[in-house]
Amino acid sequence: MLSLFRHAFLFFVSLCCCGRCMGASSALEQNWQPPGQWEVGRRIGASKALNGATATAPVLTNGRAPARKGWAFGFDFGPDDPASNIEAETGQLRGASTYADPVNASGGLAVGNFGKNAGDAIVFTNVSAATELNVLYNNGTGSGKQCSLYVGGQKVATLRLTNAAGWYVPFVPARYEGKVSGEVKLQVDAGDLAANGGDFCCNVDRVVPGPVKPRPAIEVRVEPGEAALGQGMAYFTCAMRGPKGFAFSLGLEDGASIPHWSHGMMVQQDNVWEEVTVAFADFEPKLDAATPARLKAMLVQARGGRPGLKGRLSVDGVKFTAGWPSKPPPDCPFPQSEAFAGVRFTGRHAEYTGADTWYPSWAADGNLYSPWTDGNVNGLGSSSAGKDATTGHATIIGNDPMKLQVVEQGVYKSDPAPYTGRYPCGSLVYNGVWYYGTYCLHPSGGVPRDGINYNWPWLGPFVGFRYSTDLGKTWTQTPCTPAKPLFGESALNGEPVKIGSPHFVDFGKNLEHAPDGKAYLVAHGASDGTNRRYAYNSWITGDEIYLARVAPSIQNINDASNYEFSAGNDDTGKPAWSKEFTKIRPIAAWRDNMGCVTMTFNAPLRKYLMCVTDGGNTVHYFNTYILESDRITGPWKVVSYLKRFGEQAYFVNIPSKFIGADGQTLWLCYAANFSSGWGGVKFQSRPSGSRYGMCLQEVRLLPAKKP
Repeated sequence: MLSLFRHAFLFFVSLCCCGRCMGASSALEQNWQPPGQWEVGRRIGASKALNGATATAPVLTNGRAPARKGWAFGFDFGPDDPASNIEAETGQLRGASTYADPVNASGGLAVGNFGKNAGDAIVFTNVSAATELNVLYNNGTGSGKQCSLYVGGQKVATLRLTNAAGWYVPFVPARYEGKVSGEVKLQVDAGDLAANGGDFCCNVDRVVPGPVKPRPAIEVRVEPGEAALGQGMAYFTCAMRGPKGFAFSLGLEDGASIPHWSHGMMVQQDNVWEEVTVAFADFEPKLDAATPARLKAMLVQARGGRPGLKGRLSVDGVKFTAGWPSKPPPDCPFPQSEAFAGVRFTGRHAEYTGADTWYPSWAADGNLYSPWTDGNVNGLGSSSAGKDATTGHATIIGNDPMKLQVVEQGVYKSDPAPYTGRYPCGSLVYNGVWYYGTYCLHPSGGVPRDGINYNWPWLGPFVGFRYSTDLGKTWTQTPCTPAKPLFGESALNGEPVKIGSPHFVDFGKNLEHAPDGKAYLVAHGASDGTNRRYAYNSWITGDEIYLARVAPSIQNINDASNYEFSAGNDDTGKPAWSKEFTKIRPIAAWRDNMGCVTMTFNAPLRKYLMCVTDGGNTVHYFNTYILESDRITGPWKVVSYLKRFGEQAYFVNIPSKFIGADGQTLWLCYAANFSSGWGGVKFQSRPSGSRYGMCLQEVRLLPAKKP
């Protein structure tokens, strides 16, 4: 939410055991299991190693349960020599961020977001004496990138970074011939920034005092026999366990001996079993979900192993599924949908801008209008923290989600006092008027407590709506203030809030499908603040979902007396509405699992789809789930529970403009992975394309199997 990264977010998947096909266990699932005749310890494949690394041949082992079997192999990348390879992430970072690149970076980590501002620097101390220095970097598609090299506080060279192959490619050396020792600094000076056209300079993997030596590498091949891949399968799930920091790619070889390579993977927890997922579309070349295929072998390749890392990688059974695996926690109060079996990501995705908080509203002119903040759009920046907090707005032009244009960006200043943050939320363009809501957060964007650096742990009140009658060119501020908000709630001391960050229910173009011509607002919140965990009711955590409605007009929008609030059901079981805020009741509840919420009416299917995110401790992995109902007030049923979607996706919504004619195809809009690196957790792009910015992913609703 408060971070900006210029680098690759890579998809974390796990190695899996494979063998003879055992047939489909359901219409949406297939299992591979190793044949019983294989004995533990029998060679089933081979391994090779380069540049000082070693790897054992894979063997059959016990899996997570006594009755299960898996594969394992040992590896050793050789002794560590930190003096000859200094990892960039160990330096002092000024205006730069650590990120995960399991495919190209040494040990899977590098430094990105470097060089956007003059003075950005990476500082290394106690560098061994040498007569040359090599900086391993990659950069974007522009040419002529450069940065300055300082040794002992004195500038000694301008490094020309001429590689223009892309941001997410193997790192190449920029060589300086001269004496180095002690403090070495890479810095983007004002002249460098101008030469770089104001763009980011580069990503940096490591610096090497002396000649560059080849990095350790291993490749392990498993040939358990052919396995049939059933028609319609689209996801690959399994489990793995290994030493933290092991970075590698996984290959699946088909009958034509063509390996399909996954995105980079990196073990995040030390020797803990993890179940994860990769889409067929994220292999290169893609696995074809429509045509049955036969897979013959698996390959595990680590091209840039970090010396000093060794251990054992264990893998366990795999499932192929048609939809993203949906496993709601046991205490989930919502039953599985009878209409839908889940969702399938098609692999089509697009990403825009370097800011988050995108909630597009489909206006009568055919364009989308959205808020945004905490980042930049076309070079214009916005930050919603502090007394000078701003919120951004922009127009999104285009009918193809893959070819959109974000234009006419602007920012607007709004004081959050007595709170410390003021962020965008509900946004609606109706009959030519843009209503733009803001809400408050407190006490800070970083609150250290119990070993966790919480992000905005207290959800403040919803302030009110500013409005524009010229589609964002000029604005009239809301008469409401953070001290006197629209619905009268307060959270300066962490009290529970019911309507903190509401979002308009998306009823299509200019509210064309609204049942009564009114605008509806859905919000997450809490009603019980007694003896609760820290951050129980934040921008991304909560217990309950609330609903309100109003006839949208400039006269009505900032007057609480014109609102009605969902108040449960009346004596006949029909939805009840009240003009009194004190009588508001949740339309859905799941304690500690209902954070940021949005809702869209799927007109072709006559269904309400509600996207809810459980933000955990506000900075770790997030879970998102989609609920459906025939009524806006529920009851609600689970379409799919997307564990670790993103792996940290938030502000998830479904723009009605991009719902297909059959209602089955739609696009998820979201941002992801804002706190990658906080607390040592490096998020991967899951599914591919998930990053900080406006992300769009095409999905298909999978119909439930008829009995």
